[in-house]
Parts: sequence; C-alpha cells; structure tokens
Amino acid sequence: MCGRFILGVVREELERLVDDYYGIKGIPTEYALPRYNVAPGQPILAVVGDGAKNRIGTLRWGFVPFFAKDEKGGPAMINARAETILEKPVYAQSLQKKRCLILADGFYEWKKEGSAKTPMRIFLKDVPLFAMAGLYSAWIRPDGTKLFSCAIVTTAANDFMKPIHERMPAILPLENQKVWLDADSADLGALARLLVPYDARRMDAHPVSAAVNDVRRDEASLIQRA
Repeated sequence: MCGRFILGVVREELERLVDDYYGIKGIPTEYALPRYNVAPGQPILAVVGDGAKNRIGTLRWGFVPFFAKDEKGGPAMINARAETILEKPVYAQSLQKKRCLILADGFYEWKKEGSAKTPMRIFLKDVPLFAMAGLYSAWIRPDGTKLFSCAIVTTAANDFMKPIHERMPAILPLENQKVWLDADSADLGALARLLVPYDARRMDAHPVSAAVNDVRRDEASLIQRA
C-alpha cells in the first residue's frame, strides 16, 4: 500500500519541473510547499489532462465515488489495487474518464522486523520528481459544491521493495504518464498494463525517525536517515 508520501521540493523548483514535464505554468498558490508527511484525508497535488492540455490542482486523498451517499469513509479508500482495477465497479468511471498523476519525490513504508516496524523513506536515485498513477472522482455535496478526491494505484512490490513491503505505488515512467493522462486512451486493458512495478535498480531507501508516525509532524528532519 501507500499511506504516506513526500513532496519535498520548494515551490520554485516544482514550478520548473511541472513546466518541463507537463507544460503547466504555475501551481496553486494556496498549496503549502514543501511537504514531508502527506497523509490520507489531506489535499494533494495532482495533474489531470482534458485532451487539449494538462492542468494541476488539489484533490483530497481518500476516494469518494460519485454515487456515494455521503463523503464519510473516503479517507479509508486511499489505494486502488492495479491487479483488480478492471473488476471493481467503484473505479469504473474514473478509470475511463478521471485518471490523474499524483506528484511526489518519495514515499514512506514500514518495514516489519519481528514485532517492530521501522519507517523507511523510499525514493528514486535519478529523478527529482516522479508521478504515481491515480484515479479521482467528483462527488456532489447536498449544497451543490463538488468534492474532488483520489486514490493512489498500487501494484506488487518489485525486488527492491519486497524486503520492505509487499506493495508499492504504481510509479509511471514519463512516456507512460502521457498515455495515462490522455483522454483518448480508451483501451482499459492497455491502461491497466501500464500499472507494473517500477524498475528496482532505480530505487533507494533508508530508515527514518518514528516521528513520521505522527501525521501532525511535517518538517524536513522526517526524511533524514535515522
């Protein structure tokens, strides 16, 4: 699974990267950066495509399907399993029409060693920013306003991740990101085949402080090697 992640780049650097990668000028001014401990229920930055151009905005992490009776319980649906994504009616509309990229430069996972769990920071060796495949939904509140929420797609662990955890986010290489965002990508089977474990050789990790367990903590010291 993926239950916490990091977007530790400063605003100016992120603006440069999203311009280079996605042709987007500027990011929402209300979104505070950097973030070192993004948790379920919080707003996250995501890229979406409308067929003509890409846009960036905020979604709440915790999927609330459009047909839900209320918005409660959304934070519990933080991940969507790649292996069953074609079989789950709850994600059908989003897989067809509401795919997104969730931006990060690292994520946390807890490595079990006997009865202990050690938090680990996982990151990529050679890129300053990566994108996790996501699905989003628009739920209409009784007052007519919309709640935009999302889930991170996860896949089986690669050889690097297996000693840490059996699951990992579906990180998309840049060439596959364009296909995932493309509104004309109608072959759902082909889209599902993009959701594979990332290249293990390009990943690294180190243990971090147990302070990351506290969702109220969000400072640079959280990503430092313990």
